[in-house]
Amino acid sequence: MKSISISSIILFLAVMFLAVYTGSREINHKIEESIKANLESEISILKDKINKQSELINSIINVNDKENQNQNQNTDSQLPSTDENTDSDNVVNEAIPEFEYIVENGGITITKYLGKQTSVQIPNMIGQLPVRKIGERAFADSKVKSVTIPKDCTEIDWFAFYGCYALTTVHIPKSVQSIGYGAFDGCSKRLTIYCDNNSFAHQYATSFGISFSN
Repeated sequence: MKSISISSIILFLAVMFLAVYTGSREINHKIEESIKANLESEISILKDKINKQSELINSIINVNDKENQNQNQNTDSQLPSTDENTDSDNVVNEAIPEFEYIVENGGITITKYLGKQTSVQIPNMIGQLPVRKIGERAFADSKVKSVTIPKDCTEIDWFAFYGCYALTTVHIPKSVQSIGYGAFDGCSKRLTIYCDNNSFAHQYATSFGISFSN
């Protein structure tokens, strides 16, 4: 029996190693291709989801824009045409630069104070409609120091004066029958509510430990 030379053994091992290495690379390549295909599939699915969500968000925004446009059109249609000889129109001209508002339930709701004055007297009328409500966060974080609520107002909404750290004086008429949660949170500790005895505002001030006076 012929003996096997060392060189033959080395050659055999080299061939085996090359075969294993080549096979391993092919396997790794197949694994990489599979992973890449799966990632591309997942990325495609994710893109589809994102696109659908974007379409949904855009549709919601478009609906809200249309509702706002319709609301603004309704507001404009209910306000009287301008006439320099009428007192009510003068009130409108003075009020528009200082307040954003909407018309609802036959009255005006103040939605945002835009003015720079620190002493504010909210008008009783805008156009020919009474101001009935101070809307949610209408004065929030403003620098007002004194505010007079109009005589026909019935409601002060949630957080209406939230964060008005300089606010020390609020005149609230007896017509107000509702003051929302946190309406005066974050206001000056020196805040005083001026109101009628036994009025809703009087009871509110007493309940929340706010100073009041007649």
